[in-house]
Amino acid sequence: MVLAVFGLAVMIGPFGTFGLTVAERAQYWGIIIGVNWAQLRFLQILLFRLAGHDRFWLATLGSTLTASFPATLEVLWLERTFRPEIAAELTYLELYPQVLALTLAIMAPVSWFFFSRAMAAELDEIEANAPQMPSAAESAFHRRIPLALGRELHALQAEDHYVRVYTSKGDDLVLHRFSDAVEELAGHDGLRVHRSWWVAREGVAGVERRDRKVWLRLKNGQEAPVSRTYLGDVRDAGWLS
Repeated sequence: MVLAVFGLAVMIGPFGTFGLTVAERAQYWGIIIGVNWAQLRFLQILLFRLAGHDRFWLATLGSTLTASFPATLEVLWLERTFRPEIAAELTYLELYPQVLALTLAIMAPVSWFFFSRAMAAELDEIEANAPQMPSAAESAFHRRIPLALGRELHALQAEDHYVRVYTSKGDDLVLHRFSDAVEELAGHDGLRVHRSWWVAREGVAGVERRDRKVWLRLKNGQEAPVSRTYLGDVRDAGWLS
C-alpha cells in the first residue's frame, strides 16, 4: 500500500511536483513517504506500548502530530533542493498543517490495515493456543471428559465403577457411574443401545449384523452391541436404515 501511494505520487505529481522530472519526483516522494513512514511507525509502536492497542486512533493521531514536526523540516529541505523558487515563499508554520493533513490522510488507513491484520493474527494465535473448553450448551457429562480427548463424543462403555469414554481423539476412563453418565447425556443426540453401552449418533460409522445380532460400528473402529431391549429405540431413531 505504501508503494502504491509512492507510485501514484510519482505518476501524477501532486502539489505542483509534476513539473519535476520523473527521476526527481521519485526522489522527492520517495524521501517524503519513506522517511515519514519510518518515523510514523516508530512513534506508533512506542505510543501503542504506552497507550495500549485499544486506543488505536489516539496512538495514530499522536504519532501523526509528532511525526509531522520533523516531516515538515524534511519537506522544506526537499523544496529548497528541488524547487528553490517555491521554497523561498514557504514558512514552517504555513507548511506544517499541510504536511499533517497529508500524513494523516495517507498513513491512517495504511496503519489501520496493518493494525487490523496484526490484531486478527494475534486473536487467531490466542484462540489456537487456548485450551478447548466445553460450552454452556454441552451436557454435564462433557465437562467430565479430559480435555485431551476433545469434545466429539462417540460412545460410552461401562467398566465396573468407571466409564470408558470414546471420542474422535481416543479413549480414557472416567470415574463415574454409567447410569448417571447416561442421564447427564439426556439432551445429547445419542442412545443407550446396551446395558453397558451408550452411543452418540455422530460416532456411528455403520451397522453390522452377525449371528442375528446387531452391532454399531463406531468411527474409531470399535463395535458397540445392540441388545434386544434397546433394538426398537435404535430402529426408531433411523440408525438401522
